[in-house]
Amino acid sequence: MRMDDQRPKKYGCVHDGCNALFDRPSRLSQHILVHLNHRPHKCVEEGCSRAYTSKSHLERHINTAHRSYDADAVYSCPMCLKQYANEQNLKRHYKIAHINCSKRYYCNECKLAFKKKHQLSSHMFRHTGIKPFRTTQQSLSGVMYVLNWTFPLSIF
Repeated sequence: MRMDDQRPKKYGCVHDGCNALFDRPSRLSQHILVHLNHRPHKCVEEGCSRAYTSKSHLERHINTAHRSYDADAVYSCPMCLKQYANEQNLKRHYKIAHINCSKRYYCNECKLAFKKKHQLSSHMFRHTGIKPFRTTQQSLSGVMYVLNWTFPLSIF
């Protein structure tokens, strides 16, 4: 399934205290195995006792924990260009950072978004080279420099 294909999650787990929802019955059936502690897919690597409810989870574990991956095989986020070693991590990032986010502060230089104003201020150092906090020299001069703006310290 592609990241932009969002099916409604209408299949809910009935286990007490679990609010997990799934987009298809087969995923719910797979999830129920977690509550039953049934993990038939065991890692065969020496010294590893990990086991998983699905073959694909086991394969992901083996590829990330026991295999070195090709440095050229990197998954990049189409929105912010962050890079991940596997598609699952990229999907998780995309969902958290770009779909289910409430980011209100945007960088005018590179279009990254932030939830909090101070995060944007700290990020701007990459573009401006100006620190968004007081240095000893700036404090002594009575002026604070933030994002190319000069403010008297009395307003902070």
